Amino acid sequence: MTAVTQTRTAIQLVSTGGLYGAERALLELASYLKDQGWDSHVVALEGQGAAQLVDRAHALGLAAEAFVPSGRLAVLPMVQRLRQLLSRYPRAIVHSHGYKPDILLSVLGTPRKLGCVATCHNWISESHKMRLLEALDKRVLRGFDHVVAVSGEVSAQLTTSGVPLQKVSLIKNGISAEVVADDAGQRVRREFDIPLSAKLIVQIGRLARSKRIDLLLASVSSLAASMDVHVLLVGEGDQGQSLVDLVKSQNLESRVHLCGYRSDIAQILVAADLLALTSEKEGLPIVILEAMAMRCPIVATRVGEIPQVLRDGEDAWIVPSNDVGALTAAIREALTHPEVAKARAASAHAQFVSHHSRNSMGARYLEVYEQVWTQHGWAERR
Repeated sequence: MTAVTQTRTAIQLVSTGGLYGAERALLELASYLKDQGWDSHVVALEGQGAAQLVDRAHALGLAAEAFVPSGRLAVLPMVQRLRQLLSRYPRAIVHSHGYKPDILLSVLGTPRKLGCVATCHNWISESHKMRLLEALDKRVLRGFDHVVAVSGEVSAQLTTSGVPLQKVSLIKNGISAEVVADDAGQRVRREFDIPLSAKLIVQIGRLARSKRIDLLLASVSSLAASMDVHVLLVGEGDQGQSLVDLVKSQNLESRVHLCGYRSDIAQILVAADLLALTSEKEGLPIVILEAMAMRCPIVATRVGEIPQVLRDGEDAWIVPSNDVGALTAAIREALTHPEVAKARAASAHAQFVSHHSRNSMGARYLEVYEQVWTQHGWAERR
């Protein structure tokens, strides 16, 4: 028989608040699929980071569009735009990232027509409304072809909520390591007037309550009496003003710098003596992988997939969540023993190269995509 071939299409869907962990993983996957010959698309349904996501996708040579460049889009117009988009692709893998695209695809009945894959990066549940939406999300995911969890904890939540075990895969995030200029770290410190001799801690991610940045500030307040330590908080979020007020109340204005969203994360990590991640809940944060890639020492809480990625005492300092004493002790040790910090960072980098590259993540997703494609009867016939 004559071979029947067609281009395989994959569409990444996200409602985005900025180029954070989920968005970075999405772009890495979309780029990998393009390299494997797939017709790879990125679609931002809405969000403050929509235009930024599209710009970054275009820079990677990807087809990309945003329903709106920033801000929220009403539900009905979003549904209409999404229906129009999907009608252009009678055969495609539609890959959603987050509760909003998951729910919208279910409302449209997309799982009955196209291949539907979802990645669950984490559920935060910081309000009653979010708890309801996340419960609905877990329910609609039962109808998807496949659901990917980025941590064992997320995987367990999926199966407990009724998603069939055979539909769930654990795929850890992966990224590409960036190359930075030799003076990148010095330039970042000059920008914020941080002395080269000072110890610099960076915290990167959404300014959300679950990140427990207040614990980091409490640690810095106690450390400031014995060392010249500065903090750079990178990111935006609903806790921004609360953190500004907290910094003032602890008289840390000269030491703590809130710089908002930044795209030069690799340069910031090179400038830092330490990445601190103080969250009480996580999946597998991309910033952890970025720090591993850039050989930046890490102090992180024992949450989500972090303890499976980083070995306490070998690759990083891993401390209990919500324990300011343990956090302060780990930060003090990391900053006062730079040779130990450097050795652990080198060990973490070796772990990154072996297990958390873009290609290792992409290959696992490609297996899922091929399985879903075949399930829908779209495999090439010869």
